[in-house]
Amino acid sequence: MERIDFPLTGNSIIMAVVILIHVFFAFFAVGGSILAVVSEWVGRRKNNDHYVDLARRVTKFLSDMMKINGVLGVAIVVLTLGLWGTFARLLYSATFWLFLTEGIFFLVLMIFSILYNRTWDKVPPGRHLFYGIVTGFSALLTAFFINAVWAFMMTPGEWLVSQNRWDAFCTPILWESFLHMIIPCVLNGAFFIFIWTYWKSRTADHDHEYYDQTNRFMGRIAGVFVFLQPLSGLSFLFKVKSATQNLPTPNPWQQIWSGVGQTYLHMMMTLAGLGLIFAILYWILGHKKGRKFLLVTALLFFTAYAMGGFTREKARKPYLIWGAMPMNQKVILKSETTDEISGKAIYDDWECGACHTMNGVGGNIGPELISLHESYTVEEMMAFLVEPPEDMPPFEGSEEELKALSEYLLEASKE
Repeated sequence: MERIDFPLTGNSIIMAVVILIHVFFAFFAVGGSILAVVSEWVGRRKNNDHYVDLARRVTKFLSDMMKINGVLGVAIVVLTLGLWGTFARLLYSATFWLFLTEGIFFLVLMIFSILYNRTWDKVPPGRHLFYGIVTGFSALLTAFFINAVWAFMMTPGEWLVSQNRWDAFCTPILWESFLHMIIPCVLNGAFFIFIWTYWKSRTADHDHEYYDQTNRFMGRIAGVFVFLQPLSGLSFLFKVKSATQNLPTPNPWQQIWSGVGQTYLHMMMTLAGLGLIFAILYWILGHKKGRKFLLVTALLFFTAYAMGGFTREKARKPYLIWGAMPMNQKVILKSETTDEISGKAIYDDWECGACHTMNGVGGNIGPELISLHESYTVEEMMAFLVEPPEDMPPFEGSEEELKALSEYLLEASKE
């Protein structure tokens, strides 16, 4: 089948835009669902209609937004299948049960979010609160299972050897990555509601007491979670280090700490650090005088999340699935062996010509392969292919294949 390419933007930009919009809605869907039921519970307990009304307004927005989020999720699946078919088949096969379970909980989330939104004042408060709890819990589980897929792509762990679907689920960074995902979901939701109520408290012609009280409520939640976020980030970072630093380079830890993700990591940490300073000023000055500082914190953290997204994506480069499939979508879990190994066949099979030109044929992403015999012995070429520069995937075939490829490169580059 002929490769599909979007004109002007390219495939990666199109996919990045769809994912970015989906993540925006998904984070608020999870965090907003949790905050809505918490707001209703606080309102029922304190007999305060302001908190209950806040939950009502949030769920109305969530119910409409869920439909958009579902469409965007389907769009991601379709784009992945159409643009990176080999990668999609491997990913969906290895994580089939994760996607299926995530889909089930998302369906439950859709159903109960609609029930939660449409049964205000129509069912007893206890039953309505139960609908909200199921909605929030389903949102948590949906996030957990989709995060497990992302964790698999970054650190497949034992699956690289076993190809067992249970191992694809139980990855080394599963719990740390989930914690690092769920805290910003709640924090994002609190920040968005805080910004909305802050703006309304300054512009609305009425209900100033309502907006002031709910703004204070969300400000305090955001003011607490903003300090939890860096702790979860450090926990995640240290777990990535312990799980991947001894793997062949370019590995996720090396890419984050000193490779292509380093710049984004530093920007993210700087923005988060500044945000924490403004959050401290918020608590020192109190809500009324300090909420402008918390507003700045929200803007800084929103930008930091974008940098964090780039950091995590760069951690997997040049892989789509670390250790199992490089960006050229060539599966490298198992190597087919024959009695006679052909270096040229391996060169073609690994699609080296997609990036390198040899004898006038090939791509121009990497350097031209010319006169390699003048700079390398067979042993030196083998060592180079096993540990290449960070933007080039290492060769992970058998020793015999490695030697055959090295000999071919040295001989063919003479011509």
